[in-house]
Amino acid sequence: MFIKNFDDGYQFEKEIFDISSREIAPFIKHYFNYKHRRYRQSNFLNDFLIVKNIQEECFNWDPGKPHTEIGRILLQILSRYLRDGRGKVKLFCALGTPMDYRGVDCFFEKDGYIVTIDLTISKEKRQKKKHVADFVISANDLRYDEHYKILKSVANSFKSIKNYR
Repeated sequence: MFIKNFDDGYQFEKEIFDISSREIAPFIKHYFNYKHRRYRQSNFLNDFLIVKNIQEECFNWDPGKPHTEIGRILLQILSRYLRDGRGKVKLFCALGTPMDYRGVDCFFEKDGYIVTIDLTISKEKRQKKKHVADFVISANDLRYDEHYKILKSVANSFKSIKNYR
């Protein structure tokens, strides 16, 4: 997969989801009943459920059938790693939501289990030891054959969740 260099994180988000957090945030605030500064105090589970329900309406995004090339490739590869005859893998967008302000830009879901992702172009953020998201994925992680490594790690996270097997 070829990923170009990005000047800012918004371009990286747009490449994956065809929208950026800067573009979507003003349109989705009313779903969360929180002022911008209070997002970090909102209920994560409640926000997660809202994010799942606003994919089509707010993001024009089908979690099971992404319309961007990168979204489709990520989902196809992860699905191959998790081929077990169980439910379908989905990729949900959380850009501009309270989840995003906490550090979760998107998440994969399979059989009710989720693995959270923070997208970044920042080397410093990538090297931090403490993250809210399960994985921090940079544009470099999606270059050439590197995306197989990160998606295999994501797949292993699903496989290690208790009772998943």
